[in-house]
Amino acid sequence: MKNIERRFQRMSLEEIQSQPPGKWSSSDLLDVLDGLSDGEWAEETWARERAVRGLILRSPDHSDMVDYHNIYFDQSLALVNRETDAALATAYAGLVYYLQRDDSFNAYTWLPNIADIYMESGALSVGVAQLSRLLRGRPTYLFTHRVLVAGLRRAQLYGLAGEALETALLRVDADGDDSESVEINLHAEELEKEQRDAQADDLSQIDPAVLADLRAGFALTRAGQENETEYLPPIRNLLDLPPAAVDETYREILAQGAVLIPELLYLAWDESLYDTPAPGHALELLRRLRLEYLAQFVEIDRWLDQATGDWRDLLCKDFGLVGGFTPAELRGWAANAGCDWGLRSSATDALVERATRHPEERAEVVAFLTELLDRPGSEANPDEETFTATVIGDLCNLGATEAYPAIEAAFQADRVDLQMLDLDYAQEKLGLPRTTPPRREDGLYLNLTCKRCGRARLHFVQHVTQDMGTRRRKAEGQPVRYDSYVMDREIICPKCGAKDSYELRGLDALRLMLPIYGDDSYLKLVTGETDRPLFTPGNFLSRFESTVFERSMHPLEGLAEYRRRIQQDPTNADLRVRMSLLLRTLHRFEESLEAVRGAYAVRPIDPEVIAFRAFAEHDFGDRAIAEKLYNEALPILQRLMHLSEQMADLAGLAADSLVALEEGGPSAWQTVRDEEVASVTSASVPAPTERAKKKGKKGRRG
Repeated sequence: MKNIERRFQRMSLEEIQSQPPGKWSSSDLLDVLDGLSDGEWAEETWARERAVRGLILRSPDHSDMVDYHNIYFDQSLALVNRETDAALATAYAGLVYYLQRDDSFNAYTWLPNIADIYMESGALSVGVAQLSRLLRGRPTYLFTHRVLVAGLRRAQLYGLAGEALETALLRVDADGDDSESVEINLHAEELEKEQRDAQADDLSQIDPAVLADLRAGFALTRAGQENETEYLPPIRNLLDLPPAAVDETYREILAQGAVLIPELLYLAWDESLYDTPAPGHALELLRRLRLEYLAQFVEIDRWLDQATGDWRDLLCKDFGLVGGFTPAELRGWAANAGCDWGLRSSATDALVERATRHPEERAEVVAFLTELLDRPGSEANPDEETFTATVIGDLCNLGATEAYPAIEAAFQADRVDLQMLDLDYAQEKLGLPRTTPPRREDGLYLNLTCKRCGRARLHFVQHVTQDMGTRRRKAEGQPVRYDSYVMDREIICPKCGAKDSYELRGLDALRLMLPIYGDDSYLKLVTGETDRPLFTPGNFLSRFESTVFERSMHPLEGLAEYRRRIQQDPTNADLRVRMSLLLRTLHRFEESLEAVRGAYAVRPIDPEVIAFRAFAEHDFGDRAIAEKLYNEALPILQRLMHLSEQMADLAGLAADSLVALEEGGPSAWQTVRDEEVASVTSASVPAPTERAKKKGKKGRRG
């Protein structure tokens, strides 16, 4: 269960309903909704689902992660038998949502859906009248036929449903496998059973004029009507309406009440008629109808109020679900620290969009975005730092070189999420010379997210070691304290001071997880980068399974256990040597050298301790001391080599290392270790038991 789900689980229904719009991102709320849908079916659960969907639909946050058609449809369906006006208000908003995005296919599906809500609520005359008009306008659209048949069956008007079905079947292939044909053929089978015991239809539920119009439509279909008509009378009369006919046409349309509301909405948004008076007539009629059906307009009220003059100029590509926003409104959302950072970022994106369309607004937008960089609370939490990064991105997109001092100051104050962008990016986008030193090529720059404070910071490391045991336990769903990737030095969060408490996320985690031998085209495609060095086991990355005291244990937990035991038994040289070898595996060489020197300090005459200190001094310490220690350990090991294979191996490694030292090469211990690491590919990791045997032959204690 995600954290957002837990938070909402603790809220009462009233608390959910009182959450302010925009506080939570739509994608997070979708996670809450998914969690509720997986729960048990109960009225309380359904009420909570309606409340969460309401938060999504009332927020101006627009996310590509959300299927708004399903959200609007499920909400209207959930409300239809409880609050019909609220169901219709939601459906009208669903229609406008797609009209605003010029998505005619999804918009048109809402017309039969709205009619179905009327029929479901008992307003058969309105619903049938709307469907009858749709059948005349687009007779081949099977979804309308299906909705009509289903609605009449639900109203137990089986005879009329049979007439509608007969008309629908003229459009359907009996063997058709498309979803609509399958559904209509299924209705035919079920209706046949219902009609056997059915009484005569009580058609008094439907206005006679509506019924006559419906049957006239059936007759046209039987006669082979195929032509589609965008608008039927009296709506069509608005397309070319003489001033003298305005009052009469308005009266005719208003007399039909709610029947024509969906078609008027469609006309109001018709892009092809934007420069004609027709959309203006539709808007005026909608405002008059709103007076009679006020509760049905609550979700589109704001748009209807602003739809005057060049109202389309207020529409934003990725901000808002229904209607547009003035620059002042966008600034208000962007500056609202109580809202989700993604919504605020969308608001600044919308301001950039406006500045692009209206160059005269650019200076004001740049000034506002620049002020946001130094806003109070700009470093309060990770989300604020992420928002700051998006604001810098917007300024870069505007080419706002005048804002560069404020941009640089934000980076210098460490208030920017570097996972989003860095100062190099800003300088490049703004055409400014690079002031940051070039990146080193002898290691990795990784964005590590602190588990304590949640902030991500860039850290340079020269080696990463992955513990396969931790990786496996995490994949199995077991709790893990540390990330499976261990850095070659202690990582300290510069914001909160947490030590080695990090997670590797995003592209850097992806780079380390992808296959790292062979063709790298997939890696380049996914990351979008071609100039960053690849991570390969031979240079920056190695893998092993950490086993401490015969238990699979994360290396950092293992180090903590070694330190605890050493504190209890400070003269135990074996513990110090083991810890030194684990630190060496992690490429934490300074700490490894310190540990093995500690072992030597408490047991300076032990030939194994002498040998392991010699290997460490040789590879990352004082090579002169290494030579002295080899010469000290070799005679002892050679005298004892007949006692065990381990002593013989150590004697051989010490002798080979002394030669390598004179030749300027690494210790024999290091050479053998490198061979083992090279054998560990991304696709094949030696089993711990196999490695334990190999290490044992070299005298590794553990």
